[in-house]
Amino acid sequence: LADATGRMYASYEDIESVNAKVEYLKSRNMLGAMIWEYRHDNDEGTLRKAVRHAMDGHPDAPGRLERPDENRPEHVAPVMGKLEWSQELQKSSDDYVIELSGLCLNKDKTALFGAGDDGCLGIINFDGSVPKTWKPSSSCGMEDVTIDPATGDLYVADEDAHRVVRIKAADYANTSSSTIPFKEVIKVQEAVDGHYGNSGIEGVTYYKDDILFVGSQTGANLWKYTTSGEKLWKVSLQELSAGSIKEVGGLCYDSKNNWLWVIDSERQKIFVLDEEITHILAEYPVRFAGNCESVCVDPDHNCVWVGDDADSVSRLFKIEFEGL
Repeated sequence: LADATGRMYASYEDIESVNAKVEYLKSRNMLGAMIWEYRHDNDEGTLRKAVRHAMDGHPDAPGRLERPDENRPEHVAPVMGKLEWSQELQKSSDDYVIELSGLCLNKDKTALFGAGDDGCLGIINFDGSVPKTWKPSSSCGMEDVTIDPATGDLYVADEDAHRVVRIKAADYANTSSSTIPFKEVIKVQEAVDGHYGNSGIEGVTYYKDDILFVGSQTGANLWKYTTSGEKLWKVSLQELSAGSIKEVGGLCYDSKNNWLWVIDSERQKIFVLDEEITHILAEYPVRFAGNCESVCVDPDHNCVWVGDDADSVSRLFKIEFEGL
């Protein structure tokens, strides 16, 4: 099967296609047929029997053929739809998130938290408006943000200091304050020792059971840390993907499907990985999003939010997805 442009296709076999092939063989006066390969048939031998019956002159009636359970895919990647809209966020330095570098849903999933590379945290409504922003109480380059769904605490990736900091829910609940305190909970020593500099810790997302995924721009490295600062493991996504992933610009863990979403601003692509971080399940181009450094999966609204960390104008993108 192919689409109208011929650029996307799917190959398959069923009784109808077997009958068509055998009809062709017989029209060429061939005396037999071969099959590749047996293990893709089901236990009843539906396709093997269809070949035999068609060769005997009594083709089986076409019908739905179920894939054998041992060959059924464990994951079916969502389908990317159209770009629904994009919204410019930066209007003034006082009221808007500048250089949008991180996104996550708030605890009740009614709005987004946005982290700005200039050191600004803000609430972003689903229409792109920004009703509230905070500045950290001391220097903190905010590159990504994630939320503990149980407590509402926020965790922010600080690129230059190669760390993750925590912002208590009670502190950002104080909407009358313009500043917000935070506490360092993770220091990524490998990024410090490797002199990652301004290409350091750019991604963070809450996994489960007080565990975070942390990602770096340099080497597209991915760590798993506890929220108390214990390193559990590290993997290079560059090596895992044979160079397809160049950097980690932002992270989002999809707890519904147990998938890790990685946005790569250099490749201008979103990659979806399995929970074990062993396979790339899908990839989606987002070239329209410029310096795309944040991604947030929103199954309730059948969309994925992407942020553009532009120096002059920050933009929020809403992309339709099916199968989230």
